[in-house]
Amino acid sequence: YRLTEDPSIYTPGSGLEDTLSDLVGQIHVTAGTAWDFIHRFRVDKNTGDFSRNESSLFWDTSNLQLALDYLSLDEQANTFLPAQEEISLNAAAWLAPEWRVSGWLVHDIRSDGVRNANTELTWYNQCLALTLGYSR
Repeated sequence: YRLTEDPSIYTPGSGLEDTLSDLVGQIHVTAGTAWDFIHRFRVDKNTGDFSRNESSLFWDTSNLQLALDYLSLDEQANTFLPAQEEISLNAAAWLAPEWRVSGWLVHDIRSDGVRNANTELTWYNQCLALTLGYSR
């Protein structure tokens, strides 16, 4: 809620042009030491529809990390972001104390195609990190 009624300080479509804004929130659940779940959302104050809906599930151990993300974003009038819906998978594993392999894949649900795919092999020491990667 905003005390001032001057709508000119926010752009139309931001959800902040009225004194009552859209409902924005986050839920974060941790299970043990390895699991995390985060859900972020924005609900339109007039229609009750989700204009942003994002969920992330993380699993992290000392040698392996996995993440699964879902994003649904309506087109925002005040940003350059188009409407999108995607799911992504990220994985990383330590092969040895100095070597790590990682990769991620982003799948566009609306166009039913891969938007981005990447894999990397990284060598670390105390002063330097060297990465060899492939992206498409």
